[in-house]
Amino acid sequence: MSAAQAILIMGGMFNLMFSTIAAFLLYWVRLRNPAEPVAHYGLITHTSSVTNGMLLLTLALAIQYTSFTPAINTGLAVAEVIATLLTNGRNLRFWYEGIDDSFRQTSELERRLRGLANTINLVVMSSIFYGVIRTVLGF
Repeated sequence: MSAAQAILIMGGMFNLMFSTIAAFLLYWVRLRNPAEPVAHYGLITHTSSVTNGMLLLTLALAIQYTSFTPAINTGLAVAEVIATLLTNGRNLRFWYEGIDDSFRQTSELERRLRGLANTINLVVMSSIFYGVIRTVLGF
């Protein structure tokens, strides 16, 4: 197993564990107050981390087919795990603060910073996609 694969697997498992804890917390919050609506970012915290966990575990399989150097693959893996951690932290904060619409209820700077994780994700996914396609087509 390469370092990049190990980083992605550990990041994926962390995200899935984080999602499990968020679901557990959602359950207990709802159990105490079943009449209250579900916190918007509570659900997003749970579902987003499930998605990120599965994404990272899938990338652990795909990254071996990029034909990039181990250093590049490791850098991509670290960047993607950081992007998911930024997303988890943001979602957890919005849940704690009771935010329902982060675009409407946050500052311009916070809206711009939100794009950081999205940009990292776009760059990493595009790079891995390019590397895998290049390998599959024999270039």
